[in-house]
Amino acid sequence: MTPDLAAELQRRLGSDLAVGTIPIGAAEPPHPDEEEPMVRMRAGRRAEFLAGRTAVRQALRALALPPLGIPMGPDRAPIWPKGVIGSIAHDERDAVAVVGHVSKHLCLGIDLEPAAPLPPDVSREVLTRGEPNGPGCESRAVFAVKETVFKAVYPLIGTIWPYTAVTVQLMQIDETYEATLNRPAGPFPAGTVVQGPILIRQGVILAGLALKRMTNMT
Repeated sequence: MTPDLAAELQRRLGSDLAVGTIPIGAAEPPHPDEEEPMVRMRAGRRAEFLAGRTAVRQALRALALPPLGIPMGPDRAPIWPKGVIGSIAHDERDAVAVVGHVSKHLCLGIDLEPAAPLPPDVSREVLTRGEPNGPGCESRAVFAVKETVFKAVYPLIGTIWPYTAVTVQLMQIDETYEATLNRPAGPFPAGTVVQGPILIRQGVILAGLALKRMTNMT
């Protein structure tokens, strides 16, 4: 994934946050706060973990914030520095992260997937009636959106949602999506529709969601 694609996602999400990306295997050494959980990780997972944290620090620097460590919580979710909110994703080649100020954003989500169809068994678990399930990569795009929404709302709900908790509509003309929350999440009641960009380029699907405080609700 090129920096241009990350920059396009940032432009679409808003200039008051930052997106960082780095190839897996090109990460910085871990911050001391990140070393403890790495002891139990296999080599491949360690590389993904380090790349994700490096992408976070890249984004923090872009916001003129100190490049602090991002420990892993008991639920394996990132523990963000005070005043910061963010999200991390990776595929087999790259890691990407988005960060913003808690004072401006209630929650953020991001996901990175290969631009390929979902396997049939995964499609049956992920997709609900009316969501695209053709031979192209639209089914994977729906999956990416749901993962993005789940990551964004997880700090608000503290539990993992089933895929049926979100219904997705893709607007391919302007590379956006609408996702309907079928369950309440924090201040967002069931039926809330959230919108964000979904970019399908360079062989990858990159989706993001930025929910500002008291905004982006319909």
